[in-house]
Amino acid sequence: MAPASTTTHVWIDHNTLNDGDNPDSGQPRYFGRPYQVHDGLLDIVRGSNFVTLSWNHLSGHDKVTLIGNTDNPDRYGEQDKLKVTLHHNHFDRLGQRAPRVRFGQVHVYNNYYRGGDGHGYSIGVGFGSQVYADGNAFDGIEAAKVLTVFNGTAITARDNLVDGVPVDVVAAYNAASTTRLRSSGGSQRVAAAPEGGCGAATLSAPTCPFLA
Repeated sequence: MAPASTTTHVWIDHNTLNDGDNPDSGQPRYFGRPYQVHDGLLDIVRGSNFVTLSWNHLSGHDKVTLIGNTDNPDRYGEQDKLKVTLHHNHFDRLGQRAPRVRFGQVHVYNNYYRGGDGHGYSIGVGFGSQVYADGNAFDGIEAAKVLTVFNGTAITARDNLVDGVPVDVVAAYNAASTTRLRSSGGSQRVAAAPEGGCGAATLSAPTCPFLA
């Protein structure tokens, strides 16, 4: 899918996004590394603003959603842009960038993440980012690999579940890494995360993975 690039007021809703019949997993390896024919599945870049991703099913891909594609604040004037919301999406057996954020003010809530082979991390805290991640459920993903850091310093993370258990994902990251993250939130709420209802064929379904 084409990225949201230099666009504003975009709503991306009830789509099924994957590598189709040409997945990277089917490619050969060169110099000991897998050959990749895909980059971002759904990137939001170059000063895009006011973008919502909701009720989508994204699966079987490595680099998923990059929000902001440079650490240079002057290149696209992104410091007060990249306001993005991701809610009620099913992130299914993905590698990384779900999302990875630079500069943006990004709310990631009520999403369901299912791990798989090749998972590196889920949410990347990048340069200048302001991320609020709450009410998400992560199954089959190590608590320490929910987050990673790319020159970011802080994230607010509250009420997230890892394999059905409330977990402070910032503390889990800090315990396993030499790079420290600051947080103003923890995990208090217990909730359920059903799996159905996301994607292009389920426009009327009310049960996409979410936390009640």
